[in-house]
Amino acid sequence: MRSANGSSYGAAQTYTTGKVPDLRTDAATSRTENSASLNASFVGDGSDTHYYFEYGQTTKYGHKTAIPPGENAGVTTGPTHVSTEVTGLEPGITYHYRVVGENSIGISKANDRSFKTDELPAIISATTSHITETSAEVDATINPHGFETEYFVEYGVTSELGSIAPIPHGVLAPSNTAE
Repeated sequence: MRSANGSSYGAAQTYTTGKVPDLRTDAATSRTENSASLNASFVGDGSDTHYYFEYGQTTKYGHKTAIPPGENAGVTTGPTHVSTEVTGLEPGITYHYRVVGENSIGISKANDRSFKTDELPAIISATTSHITETSAEVDATINPHGFETEYFVEYGVTSELGSIAPIPHGVLAPSNTAE
């Protein structure tokens, strides 16, 4: 501080900006029934930065994509985008995830996000009727859950089955349900 009586100085102080500046968990992409790409971004400040994702079915996560400090994003300046594919997920499940970043200043944990894995095509119901010595009628309801889905009836005289009968129009478009 400066005044008519002279100058005086306060004690030295240290100010630290964000550990990993603007670390942000971005939307998951390339989702399938058992995998997804987890995405994140930060503003590189010239520090060597590492990252990994925490993920799981709750916000307790339980899984990491890499052993901390994680994958090396390198020494970057400016907007930086990172991505990691996770596999071995269960179909039709909501997963939570967030990115954890680390540089020489410390560790930052970004916001939580979630995504749902795709569901596999499913047979909702199947019945057999009009059974004779040489034939039977099979009726089924199938939900393709957005996938183009082929269907057929497999049959046989033992549990090994072994014979396949295509059904007329045996391909469902992604939004159709067959009966």
